[in-house]
Amino acid sequence: MPKLMLFCIVGIASSMFFVACRDEVPLDLIGSVPLGDSEKVESIDRECEMLELSRQANAESLLVFADTAVEGDKPSWRSFASEQELEAFRQTRETFSIANAATIDGHIASVTLTMFSSSGDWVKFVSHCYRKDGSLALATKEFRTFYGHFALVEKAYFDPSGNTIDLTKEYRDLKTAEPIEVEKEWINETKHLAEGGVYTKVSDLPFADLLRKQ
Repeated sequence: MPKLMLFCIVGIASSMFFVACRDEVPLDLIGSVPLGDSEKVESIDRECEMLELSRQANAESLLVFADTAVEGDKPSWRSFASEQELEAFRQTRETFSIANAATIDGHIASVTLTMFSSSGDWVKFVSHCYRKDGSLALATKEFRTFYGHFALVEKAYFDPSGNTIDLTKEYRDLKTAEPIEVEKEWINETKHLAEGGVYTKVSDLPFADLLRKQ
């Protein structure tokens, strides 16, 4: 079974304390033995947590993409050599949809999408954790908006066929992050902004063609 290598170092450099870890974990998010839904959720959580640690430890090697179309036009995704190159591009023209992708053993393991409005009234973060076969295992979405001043946090688990195994949804205060009840009027007003952004297959990503060229 392929292994994800995560290396660990503890030390002090430039007056900064840093910690990195070394371990080996299987990359298959669901084992070959049939599991109940709760066991599948726990298994997915464990594997995706390790993938996220690896992504953070190797941030400099992330693939960077952005939709460079003018707001309202047909999407036009392109790849950038680095975050620095993207930031330089954004000095002349803003991009309202950005993606970072991490690869493990040649396949896309995780993708984080960031989408926001030109007015800055809302932002949406969607983190995807993919299996080796390109199917989505876990999607975590956070939609933050000044319309009603709340954050909607969703966590969805999927089987290899794209069916939802489990789903949690919670509304939180925009400042304190404490759970709150949101008026139905604001939920309905922002529903079209909060929805979408989850892709159950790597091949469904809006920049999938660019991934094949990497």
